[in-house]
Order: sequence, then structure tokens, then C-alpha cells
Amino acid sequence: MRFARTAGHVGLALLLGIGLFVLTQLVRKAGDAYAGRLHPPLASAGVAAPALPPAGSWRLALFFDRNARGEAALGPGWSSIEPGSGVWSTANLAVVRLPPVPAGPADVALQVEAFIAPTIPAQRVRATAGRRTLGEWRIDEGGVTTLHFPLPEDVRGPGGLELQLELPDADSPARRVAGASDVRRLAVKLHRLVVSG
Repeated sequence: MRFARTAGHVGLALLLGIGLFVLTQLVRKAGDAYAGRLHPPLASAGVAAPALPPAGSWRLALFFDRNARGEAALGPGWSSIEPGSGVWSTANLAVVRLPPVPAGPADVALQVEAFIAPTIPAQRVRATAGRRTLGEWRIDEGGVTTLHFPLPEDVRGPGGLELQLELPDADSPARRVAGASDVRRLAVKLHRLVVSG
């Protein structure tokens, strides 16, 4: 009986020792792999080193449902920001003022939600800067959608730029939706604007 109990303890100790050894090896290999990922080995003589990822990528994100930075970018044609929701346009022309955008390729993405009603099946949106048309869309469904367009260098200036949204179908829910009391002339609710390059 004592021999069986001792053998059982030895077997258990042996299993624990093997498990601890295997665990140690796995942790060491994982650490080596992690270190290699953070600090790739230098190329040996005669072998080209892998190309580094391009540097200088940048991004400007304005959120119109949560902070003052987004609110400060709003020009004429917008209502007050609705926390957690966004900001409605309230005219046929709504302006967003952008800070200076660096030279080089740049793209703009606007996340908007259109005012759609039984008698307003779609909202047309035309984005311009100066006299240049940057994009035109027809939004005919509810929910958030993304309007995307490149930002040419010739519309940018050292003082930034005004992005204008032309909204010919803006109208008030009070006129278009039975029982609605909102008299603002709505077209799109702006959630977020991202400029990246």
C-alpha cells in the first residue's frame, strides 16, 4: 500500500515536471518569436533587407457626435450637435472648415445619414471646394453611409479649406412627415469626417 502511494506521488511529480518543462519551452519560443517580430534580424551579407513600410501616413478625424473639435469645424448650414448622434444640416448649403491639409494624395470620407421620408425618397449631395466639384451622390436609403472622394491639391491652401455640401432636397419633417413637429430643413446628419493621406 505504501509502495503504491509512493509510486503515485512519483508519477504525479514526473507528470508535473514534464508539463512544466513543456510550458517553459513554449514560453521561450513565444518570446523569441515576439522579439523577432519587434526587431527583425539584420540581413546577412549579400541578402537584401526587407523594405520598410512607407512613413508619413497621416489622418485627421472629426467626430460630430461627441467633442468640441468637430463642432469648431462646422460653418453655416448646421444645427447643434446631438451628443451620441451627430449634427443635422439645416440649409441647402452646409459648410465644413478643414485645417491645412499636407501636400500629396489625400482622401476624404464623410459618414452621413440622409433624411428620407415617404415624399422624399432620396437626398442629393454635391461636395465642392472653391469652384471645384469633388463628388456627387444620391442617397436613397436610410442608415449611415460613407461618401468618399479624393481631395485635389489645387483646392487646398495654407489657411485650410472650406468644404461645401450642396443639398437641394433639404426639407422639414413637419412638412413631409405626418405628425412631425421638427421645422428644420434637414438633408443629412453628419457623423464623422476623416481626411487621410
